Amino acid sequence: MESTGILVLGHSRPAHLAAVLESLARQEALGLVCVWLDGAQGKSIWQTKVRQCREVAACYPGLLVTIMNGHLGIEKLMLDALGYMATRYHRIIVLEDDCFPTRTAVTTFLHALDGIRDEEQFFSVYGHPFLVSGENGRFPRFQGWGWATWSHKLEPILAEAKLRYAMAEPDYRAWVEQALTPQVHERLAATPGRYPPARLIYSWDSCFALLTAMQGLCHRRTSPRVIYNCGLGPDSSHFPDAERWRRPPYNMIRLEEVWNYFDNEQL
Repeated sequence: MESTGILVLGHSRPAHLAAVLESLARQEALGLVCVWLDGAQGKSIWQTKVRQCREVAACYPGLLVTIMNGHLGIEKLMLDALGYMATRYHRIIVLEDDCFPTRTAVTTFLHALDGIRDEEQFFSVYGHPFLVSGENGRFPRFQGWGWATWSHKLEPILAEAKLRYAMAEPDYRAWVEQALTPQVHERLAATPGRYPPARLIYSWDSCFALLTAMQGLCHRRTSPRVIYNCGLGPDSSHFPDAERWRRPPYNMIRLEEVWNYFDNEQL
């Protein structure tokens, strides 16, 4: 196994993907990057943007690129990609295409990972903070917008997440209700205004949040902040450009703003 791998996932947002890869290029980290691109499955609504994402990746030498023909969706794409990474790298940094890394993101993540390697209670470090109380130190709520972990910490949680993904949705929702004890609920409620949607649907990040909360695992934010989620605006299916998404616990920005934050060292 190699020391470090950076997973970058994309599908149909070429400009977002280009911003993430350009930032990693400026950090001289392209040799660590594995790009996983979801496919169009023959659907004309996606074909142009899917092709453009592949063209973006081709512009950056040194990448390991995995391309899908079918449309897996973010849940299966993420689970499959994490499985690939966990068998090949000890330290894993995970960036979706709307998770823009600042100039020091890679080195900050690696330093933070070294700090939790032998700490059994910690599952991950994350670079996009919620900016809520109690976030400095051990935080009980998983954040999937730019995070990192060790393969030995990832593998057991990933195995459980895959089992839950394979469940019929009614059975999954019933399992969630049983899993949400008062103690687990309290841990997930650490970000008022942003509760994981596990009760409604399976999503990879809400499942990770639930599983780690059930096991009493913690997460640590980086200092400084090194990730800015730029999924706000017209290319988002969930987050229109509204002031509420710019405030805690979301703290999102628009794609057009990312380079204003590349050199930003906010604590």
